[in-house]
Amino acid sequence: MEETTPLLSSERSERDAEAATFKTPLATPLPKLQLGIVTCIKLVEPVAYVQIFPYINAFISSLHVTDDPKKIGFYSGLVESTFAVFQLVAIYNLSKLSDKIGRRPVLLCGVTGVALTTILFGLSTSFPMMLVVRAIAGLCSGNSAVSQSIVGEITDSSNVGLATAVYGLSWPIGAVLGPLLGGGLSSPAEKFSWLNWEFLRRHPYFLPCGVSGALSLAAVTVGYFFLQEQAGLTAAIFQQRVLRNGNDNFSRASRNEDAIIYAYHLSSSYTPTLPFLMEALDSQ
Repeated sequence: MEETTPLLSSERSERDAEAATFKTPLATPLPKLQLGIVTCIKLVEPVAYVQIFPYINAFISSLHVTDDPKKIGFYSGLVESTFAVFQLVAIYNLSKLSDKIGRRPVLLCGVTGVALTTILFGLSTSFPMMLVVRAIAGLCSGNSAVSQSIVGEITDSSNVGLATAVYGLSWPIGAVLGPLLGGGLSSPAEKFSWLNWEFLRRHPYFLPCGVSGALSLAAVTVGYFFLQEQAGLTAAIFQQRVLRNGNDNFSRASRNEDAIIYAYHLSSSYTPTLPFLMEALDSQ
């Protein structure tokens, strides 16, 4: 061995080899178009849900639902909670339906239903009509698990964290825009002289509902032309895997996974529902 030969060269080579072995792989680029479309579609749901909050008490009062002002909170609590309760009922069933017919049709049809029912809500002339329209809107909004499934299917382990973070912005942004929309556009005939129309005087809360519905229809239009169907694990493929593997544990694990997913969305749906249920109970 020569005097210039490094004594620790072999050890350094081993460390370099180990470092190369454990080097973090590069993240897959985000599917920006598909992720952006899904996020925008999800964004319009909280807008439709919360845009009624600033004016719902005045709306109920204008319909003369009750002569006791103390009971208005009870009725507004029922209207506000109806959406989330029926969304809760629909989540699991729409998720299973998307396994059979695809994510895209379930998602787009659901948002279309939200758009139409939101517009109809602004035309409500009675309290029962309010409840029915909000219930249908909630049923159509039970596709949160479907949109989350799309996010999972268009990503992999290297970029799913970032994609989920971007997608997660949809609810807080929508929850901010909704009240601004509802508060700013309600009773436009009284606020803006150039909107002093007979129709808007007769339906003072139609404009925020109409704008929210238009945003939902715009999201549906974009999704119809650009959102791609994702090749997720359908129920038929799942059954084929179970039969091919002959593994009962696989089937039981999948059923447990379904239960966990349902429990997660159950709890997330109750999160916005409970405050308004409590408001309704406290008003009695």
